[in-house]
Amino acid sequence: MHFGLIAAGCATAALWSLIRFLASLRRDRLVADTPRVRVRSAAQGYVKLVGRAAPAGDAPLSAPLSARTCVWWSYEVSHNERDDSRGEAGWQSIDSGVSIHPFMLDDVDASCMVGPINAEITPTEHDVWYGTSPRPGSTPSKRRIRRKFDSYRYTESLLRVGDQLSVMGELRSRSEIDGGSLAAGASAHSSILRTSIISQPANGEPFLIAALDDVQLLRREKVHAALYFCLGLTSVVLCAWAVEQAVHGAGSQAVPAL
Repeated sequence: MHFGLIAAGCATAALWSLIRFLASLRRDRLVADTPRVRVRSAAQGYVKLVGRAAPAGDAPLSAPLSARTCVWWSYEVSHNERDDSRGEAGWQSIDSGVSIHPFMLDDVDASCMVGPINAEITPTEHDVWYGTSPRPGSTPSKRRIRRKFDSYRYTESLLRVGDQLSVMGELRSRSEIDGGSLAAGASAHSSILRTSIISQPANGEPFLIAALDDVQLLRREKVHAALYFCLGLTSVVLCAWAVEQAVHGAGSQAVPAL
């Protein structure tokens, strides 16, 4: 048994877990220390908002695979292909996509736009189902168990209209001119519309969109930090055990000089 390789692998896992644990601690503190605010009273900058998802336009989006209404979607279509060199079959992605369309977040007395590009999104619905063609002929509710001749796998995640969401990101305001130009003599017939949009922070803070309230969001970050800590501790113990086994194995194979 190659205990040296096991020790090296465990040491690498321990270092990775430490990095992830420290990052999770930072996220945990950021989620805990960023107060929840209402859209109307929120200042520009990094904020935490909670509200209901709504379409940005007159109609909601339609999910590409299931045609369900939503405000955000992502999907992937995979094909079960055989590797002739290994004689094994595996899923290969043949099509995928993610929505970049903004949507609205409504709280009690105001709303703002959410630009989901580069967000870490926890969806309200995540479905996997199977079929025989590159595009599903059924919705997830009708076929979720793979049959022997199903060679395609469909994965779809959604944020639905009316879902309660927690959003952490950078809030910015932009002004738009309604009613024509602000040229001299025309300003009296124009008005300035101010729109707030929350999007990816410029300073590297996490951009989170989750179908959770702020308490559940904080609990999730604490669980992630605890899992990385446990993984790192387990890796350290296994690394020490593998090093000890490697040292004992080398000692038992040594031939004493005569």
